[in-house]
Amino acid sequence: MTVLHPAWTTRGSAGKWNHLMRRHSRIGILLRDFSMTATVPFSIMCSRLKVFLLLPWLALARGSEPAMQIDAARGFVQSYCSGCHNDKKQKGRTNLTPFLRNDTVEQSLLLSAYDQLKLGEMPPEEEEQPSRSDRARMIAFLSGALSASGSRTLDKASLPGYGNYVNHEDLFEAELTDDGPESLPPQRLWRYSPESFSERVNRIAGHEVIKFVPVATFPVPQTGLKHPAFPYKGPAHALKDYSNIHDFGLTETELLIKLAEELAAAQLSSGSLRVWQSLPLGDAKWTGLLGEQFQKLYSRTPTDTDLRQLLALQEKVAADAGIQTANQTMIAATYLRPETLFRFEVGGAVPAGGGHVNLAPIEYAYAVGLALNRTGPAPQWVEALLEYEKKDRKDLKGGIRPWLDDKDAHQRIMRFMAEYFEYGQAAFVFKDEIHHRRYRPEWLIEDADKFVSRIVERDRNVVRELLTSTEFSVRGAFNNANAAKWHQDESNGHRFYHTCYNLEQDELGKDPEWHDFEGERAGILTHPAWLIAFSDNTKNHAIQRGRWIQTKLLGGVIPDTPVEVDARFPEGPALTLREKMKVVRKEECWKCHRRMDPLGLPLEQFDLWGRHRTEELERPVVTTGEFDGQAVADPFEMMHRLADSKRVHQVFLRHVFRFFCGRNETLGDARSLRAMERAYHQDQGSLKAAILELLVSDSFTQRSRPIPKNQDPCP
Repeated sequence: MTVLHPAWTTRGSAGKWNHLMRRHSRIGILLRDFSMTATVPFSIMCSRLKVFLLLPWLALARGSEPAMQIDAARGFVQSYCSGCHNDKKQKGRTNLTPFLRNDTVEQSLLLSAYDQLKLGEMPPEEEEQPSRSDRARMIAFLSGALSASGSRTLDKASLPGYGNYVNHEDLFEAELTDDGPESLPPQRLWRYSPESFSERVNRIAGHEVIKFVPVATFPVPQTGLKHPAFPYKGPAHALKDYSNIHDFGLTETELLIKLAEELAAAQLSSGSLRVWQSLPLGDAKWTGLLGEQFQKLYSRTPTDTDLRQLLALQEKVAADAGIQTANQTMIAATYLRPETLFRFEVGGAVPAGGGHVNLAPIEYAYAVGLALNRTGPAPQWVEALLEYEKKDRKDLKGGIRPWLDDKDAHQRIMRFMAEYFEYGQAAFVFKDEIHHRRYRPEWLIEDADKFVSRIVERDRNVVRELLTSTEFSVRGAFNNANAAKWHQDESNGHRFYHTCYNLEQDELGKDPEWHDFEGERAGILTHPAWLIAFSDNTKNHAIQRGRWIQTKLLGGVIPDTPVEVDARFPEGPALTLREKMKVVRKEECWKCHRRMDPLGLPLEQFDLWGRHRTEELERPVVTTGEFDGQAVADPFEMMHRLADSKRVHQVFLRHVFRFFCGRNETLGDARSLRAMERAYHQDQGSLKAAILELLVSDSFTQRSRPIPKNQDPCP
């Protein structure tokens, strides 16, 4: 039984196990007979999962400063916190005076203080700051206090959406030393993404058993849509496929068992095995057929044990249910293995020094393969990387570089771009004005894809081009008299869609064209798809646009809106959005809004449909803003200032790191990030060069040394 959550094997969970046995009798036989027969036995999988969960805490304990004593902790609170959080003055409704007395401190207050210190949100940046050592020792004190209270701390900096809390200057500017922070992540299991799983099994089954559609592109459920057994579970505005947030529990397992039956039925009824659905027991052809199945699924041949157990299962089921059912159950069994669900990154036997190990060759092949192809590595990739540890980085890069030019690698980079820029969210924005039936956000999203895709293909000055290019792809005027009436527009195919680009009828050809919008648009942040993604039915979202720029381009941190804040603008049809936003100039609001609003307000150059405008409410539209402490006149100056910023390029590469590594960067990844930056600039702003540098870096190829064998991680 290779797919169940480890908790199911513990005492007291038999009810869940028996429930599945009753509901899936044939697969129940399969699971029972395969409980200890996988390539990676389930007992070891249990250990590895627990190691995966434990190692971050072990690493935290090893690398942290010694905790403060109680008197020093009280002195810390007195010096840096109590001025704003006392009996009389309770900013954020927080009173820290219990720390200064012998009062009982509630667990929720301990957790809040831990989070605020760990994420660097307190003390506020305008106040006196503790030294890094004192902060670390206070965090260790709070962690110990929480442990004593029966709670456990969580390092939020490892979660999606919190990567910017890692100090940017330390990553790119601080001096690097050999005795600096360890750069490598612990061993881990990384669950396959939904689209990776879907495409792999559909390809093997022979047709589309799972119809997976990226949510950001199609908001309306389609007929016959079947979601994978394990959807994304990440937060909004963050990259989706992180290794540490997607678990696999009871619900997902039930769905997977049912799905395995469907996949096997599809293969045997109309797919790659359809001519063998009644192949008898013991036929010599099964050895070759199962070998092909394993190659397609796992890029390896089945072991003798694999074959023996599968054929024994076939024989056992055939005695009760007939040969076709037995064959289907046996094929279903090939999908119910750890390798179907998880990427193993635990390291091989070769030490890399410094307490680290290299990924095993098959692990590295899958890491590279899934970075560049959502269905995983081709067999020739696996073969080419079997001896990667013997190659120097120059030779290794030489072998991998051609793969970056494949269409599959391009698709993966485009997936990153879509998640990073979020323009696909335009599909979720409802508009109900007179033209709503002619409003086609999916067309605008496709246009944005073409804009980004051409820049990725050219692979020169990628960040600058993304932020400043004025050439946009627009559909042509292809309507004709035979089109459905509601699908036509004013005349000759000129549609409301075209007005989002401010294009007149005489500016359109029949076919899609690249238009130069010099003076009206500059870069993806002025594309109608991106602008609509950050709007609603009645107005632009200037604050959210500014937040996006602050967090995604400048690497800044914006705390969540306090629950007690009334985040409504004043009503008034005669007020512009800029005028309504003056309400956030109050002191308690402006400390956060000053990081967002001056960045987002220049984009008031465009209305809620993404159309360029010069007037708002019959007055000249105001497009001024501020970047890096200096005024900007309009969004075009803003985009060029951003494109000139060294920090913007670095923050973009931090997000590239997160996408391809499935985790946030740490201070120990500084060398890898700086190598990516050098490669990017030395190759004329090549994103592929930066990705290639990442794929051969220690951050990608190595993991921290396993726990010694005499320390049982799964007691």
